[in-house]
Amino acid sequence: MDWSDSVFREHVKYYGDVEFTADNIVGDNGIVCSKKFMAFRYNKKVGILSTDFETNIDEKLAQGRKAEYGSKVYTTTQVDQIEDIDSEINVLQFDPFNDDRLFVGGSNGTLSIYDIGSNNNKVLCVNELSSCVYSVASHPSSSEVLAVGGNGNLNLIDLTKEGQSVRNTPLENESIVRMTFAENASYLRGVTQDKLLFTHDPRTADAMDNCVKLRYAPTNIVNLYGETQIAVAGMTSFLEPIVFGYDLAAKLDDNIHETYLFKQNYSHKQCTPFIRYDRFSQILYVTFQSVADLTCFNTVDNSFEKQAMYHSVNDTFMGMDILPKHATKKREINRVLKFAKNRVQQIVHTRGGKLIWDSLHKEAKKSMCSCDEYVNESKNVAYPDDEVAKLVPVDYEEAKKRSVSLYLHIAGKEPLSQTEKYFDLKVSSTVNCNLGLNVKTNSKYALFPAPTYGGGALGIIQVSKPGRKKQATPNTALFPAPTYGGGALGIIQVSKPGRKKQAQLTAHSDKITTFDVGQTAENGQLVITGSPDTKAIIQKINEDDNHNITGCETLNTVQCAGKVTFVGFHPRIKNLCVIASNKDGAKDVAFVYFYDYGKGEVVREVKLENTNNIMDVQFETVIGLIAALSSSKGNVKLMDIRTGNILTEFKADTFARDTKLFWKTNQAGHKPKYYTQLICLGFGTSSVRKFSVYDLENVVAKYYKDNCAISVGEAKEEEQGKADADDDDNGDDEKKPDGDELQNIGTLSFGVSNAIPIGYYDGSDNLLYVSSIGNRKIRVYELLRNNPREMNASYQSKEDIQGISFALKQEAKVKKVELAKCFKLSKDGVVSPISFSIPRKRTDFFQDDLYSPVLDVVNSTYEVDLKTEDMNKVKIDGTQDDLYSPVLDVVNSTYEVDLKTEDMNKVKIDVNYVDLKPDDMELLSNAPEEEETVYQKRRKSQINIMEAEKLKEQPKSTEQAFDQFARMVADAPTANRWDAENIGTEVADDEWDD
Repeated sequence: MDWSDSVFREHVKYYGDVEFTADNIVGDNGIVCSKKFMAFRYNKKVGILSTDFETNIDEKLAQGRKAEYGSKVYTTTQVDQIEDIDSEINVLQFDPFNDDRLFVGGSNGTLSIYDIGSNNNKVLCVNELSSCVYSVASHPSSSEVLAVGGNGNLNLIDLTKEGQSVRNTPLENESIVRMTFAENASYLRGVTQDKLLFTHDPRTADAMDNCVKLRYAPTNIVNLYGETQIAVAGMTSFLEPIVFGYDLAAKLDDNIHETYLFKQNYSHKQCTPFIRYDRFSQILYVTFQSVADLTCFNTVDNSFEKQAMYHSVNDTFMGMDILPKHATKKREINRVLKFAKNRVQQIVHTRGGKLIWDSLHKEAKKSMCSCDEYVNESKNVAYPDDEVAKLVPVDYEEAKKRSVSLYLHIAGKEPLSQTEKYFDLKVSSTVNCNLGLNVKTNSKYALFPAPTYGGGALGIIQVSKPGRKKQATPNTALFPAPTYGGGALGIIQVSKPGRKKQAQLTAHSDKITTFDVGQTAENGQLVITGSPDTKAIIQKINEDDNHNITGCETLNTVQCAGKVTFVGFHPRIKNLCVIASNKDGAKDVAFVYFYDYGKGEVVREVKLENTNNIMDVQFETVIGLIAALSSSKGNVKLMDIRTGNILTEFKADTFARDTKLFWKTNQAGHKPKYYTQLICLGFGTSSVRKFSVYDLENVVAKYYKDNCAISVGEAKEEEQGKADADDDDNGDDEKKPDGDELQNIGTLSFGVSNAIPIGYYDGSDNLLYVSSIGNRKIRVYELLRNNPREMNASYQSKEDIQGISFALKQEAKVKKVELAKCFKLSKDGVVSPISFSIPRKRTDFFQDDLYSPVLDVVNSTYEVDLKTEDMNKVKIDGTQDDLYSPVLDVVNSTYEVDLKTEDMNKVKIDVNYVDLKPDDMELLSNAPEEEETVYQKRRKSQINIMEAEKLKEQPKSTEQAFDQFARMVADAPTANRWDAENIGTEVADDEWDD
């Protein structure tokens, strides 16, 4: 890989008041780091700081703050210190297998191991290894093996046995100042204070005999990419730094002074060299103490070409290290830590934003063998490079990424004519359904809360006394009375707009607070309702031969343990619906029922302790075997619907009131196998309306891997592609633990109000539509790369919005560049269709850049055959038409899952994708170039004239500049100039005399 186009970029924030106080740097480069922490000598102790410069900076405490080309001086509240240090610190090193573990070697021969993540707790102290510990080296593939170089000996210790020395190699009057294991751990290479370079197998008891004396004082040694190649830095007899590259394939002798691979002299007097090597990019970094420059050499094919240089303007290097590979991003070659005299700063080595890594492992290395296996030579393996990082191919060309969103100008349009709306409806003025879901639609019907008039109840008064009456007694009169409050649902057909005579659905003795209508071909006429009367009822909408609604018939009634808080049909599984309810008399107990309305029985009942008011249940969009449940105080649970087990739970930051859930994908347009992210919409503190995105890939991916054998054509795992995954990846995996401490990966607030937020997520375009009950605006946000961004345009309503419901993606009118169709409910009894579209010029072509292969729950086709050959595994096989708009078809694509039986093998799934492209439309990408208009030609001509003026010959000397200026002055008008001549236009003295 050629790095000649690489550059260094300083991080804008840095620790600006950390003083460099080290005076005995021996076994390290003055500062060491892991993914989480950095450690350095500080006031004769060990100073600890976080490597997260973004969140661990306190600007208020900064001293001497000043502007430096956009940078500012920052500081931490204090430098954390390891206090129990009672000797000079000779060497510091972090464990490559544990980001929290720090090795500290002292001048008293003690090796101490600290757990930085647990308040700097000392976990191990090994004494009497030597009279003085100068260096340590970690085994490349075993976390149990550590080599310790001291004064007169070399110890190989087992960290699992209290640091017991398993091999001790004596050295005659030699002190090992630096050493490193070969990549296959067969040999240990090192340098000593007496200028010896050696290679030695630490597993043997043999004396160290393969060595040679160098002609300079070595201070550092690193492995190069070749198995037998190393680089050594040191100081000449003239106190000038020098760097050599050697090949140790042959036995070491004096020929090494003439057969080196690389040699570089420097004239920096008394400046100790620091070198670090990255084997994955094959870059050797070289700098020096008290020098401002950092140079990188490309060691590919032993070329050692100088490819980039960093120059510090304000300070010099006093210490240097590079962060481990799992702490970098895919567009970064490396992150370098610069320890200057009074600051610690991060320098990022990049190629100007180009993609560097095809894959990056985001965790520390894993141990692959034990100490006993290594010492006994029964197992010794080199750590595979691809498990850590893998470069993109040399000929890799990244697809151009748009700088402006394709959806920037998306806007909603409502028809002006009343005949294009559904009006004269009777809508309940007193009932709001849970989460503001006051209207639900499918391809046939629209449903909404409606009042029930005309004998829906009996009025009761006491006849013994006339006057204003409040309550009933035994001597009463009864009469029909209207019931207000939405004890029914109004139903209209959406095939034809205009004045509608709505049908009525009633069955509950109390108001209907939650309902749903089927979306598939099998259940498109079914409606499920829930009420505080503890019942969930499934009804069928009947039509006559002319397709007019004739009424509703009750199919199933489910008696629940308490007030029903949520009902819904499963979008993917045939004949399955879900019902959530509280338990009467129990404060924090809730039930979830999975009901087979085809068989009329509850196939699974799940009791949830410490749970109250389950307001939303959303099934994972593609497969649907995982359900997300939201309950009071922002508690969110992921449930395996086949077993009822809770896979994980966390507390969302929309905890102030009820939370609405949406499954989200980061693979919009790439046919993901499943969605792995969750959007939580609701209220934060102080009535702030907001939504947050949570990444649950570790749970979802593991579940489907363990329980499903998925094959859906070219569908991809829910892992972000090369071009996008890295842009969000901050390397902060430790910030995303399971359980209550799960952190959001993106959040956005949109105002303070008591209005209930409502919304809709379109997985094909990664767009989130958000509004509120009583509001008049529908906002549109693009959630690409977990960075919510509001689009320029939105929809502005003339009336208060009472509810919204979006049609399936298959119903979008692609010929009008319609991305989504929404039905808006208002209190004045009108349901208005709103078309969200993007203005385009060439609408006679299919806009394949908008309707590209993205996960769309409507417009792609694939077949899924669920087989059960493996125990406890669901096999999903799929095929799809690889055309332009693969979208998940939730209308014709369902499958059956038996939740009641314990035999999990009898599962079959059929999933289909359909194509949005009409047969009579050509692709926009294949369209001929558009002819230029008169205005475009005119503008082009003006641009050419301006460019020609810029390309005119410019003056190259002062004389030419003065000549050019004189010509310009001569051609300029002379009126109103400071040197203008009197042309006799003023009034004469006697002009006004009579």
